[in-house]
Amino acid sequence: PWQAGENVVVYLVYDQENSTKIPEMEFSIGSQNVSTTERKLKIRWTKESEQDMRSYHKIDVESELVKVASMEMNYEIDREVLTFIGDSVIPELSFMHDWSADAAASGNNTSGNFLDRHRALAQKLYQVSSKIAQYNRQGPASWMVVSPQVASIVNMLPDFKGEISGGTFNVFEAGQLGSGVKVFVDPNRHGAVSNEILLGYKSNTSTYGAGVVYSPYTNWMSPTVTHPESFNSIRGFFSRYALTLVERGQFHYGKVQLMNFGI
Repeated sequence: PWQAGENVVVYLVYDQENSTKIPEMEFSIGSQNVSTTERKLKIRWTKESEQDMRSYHKIDVESELVKVASMEMNYEIDREVLTFIGDSVIPELSFMHDWSADAAASGNNTSGNFLDRHRALAQKLYQVSSKIAQYNRQGPASWMVVSPQVASIVNMLPDFKGEISGGTFNVFEAGQLGSGVKVFVDPNRHGAVSNEILLGYKSNTSTYGAGVVYSPYTNWMSPTVTHPESFNSIRGFFSRYALTLVERGQFHYGKVQLMNFGI
């Protein structure tokens, strides 16, 4: 018999045939205010260097500096987006993986076999990917970002397809893990996040399948300005944009902190 204060679970079964009591779902469209931030960059060169580079090497200094400044601006925004995503990961989707824990009780179960460590890491990444799908109810992780040090280990994972190369200071795609996780390498990923593997889900079919939205507002580049005293040339770059964590967006991302892997 039921006693006062006890929890009771009740199951209701009813026939929906020709019934008007059918569960309904309703969607509403709302709006959210976003705050823009700005980023500025300035390049400066002397007339002497411009003349010498054009005369001796046939190089247009202004064109080369504008190209480098544009790449740097894009790279800084990419790093800001990755940092913003990393800070948005909830504790329930943040995990640790001890590369050197070979005991069976640790979950690695390597028993001294070095290659089993790679299998154990791959299994942990797949588990975190599946955990992301449980939270966002849309899909498992579709990308990951690692440092060059961690990329050297990812390159040895049994399901990795691609080649970890380099030759760029910006984030680049290095390959794919398994059947759908794209691997990106950030050459300047260092410090506390150098041993961290950041995973995330982004839909390839819908613009709504993203947890963080980058909203470019305006980009502007000044004409060449000559300094009135030194006669040096100056150009400025200005960008306004917003980064927004959407509703339930934090459930799109996870991370694995890799410990004791040698570097």
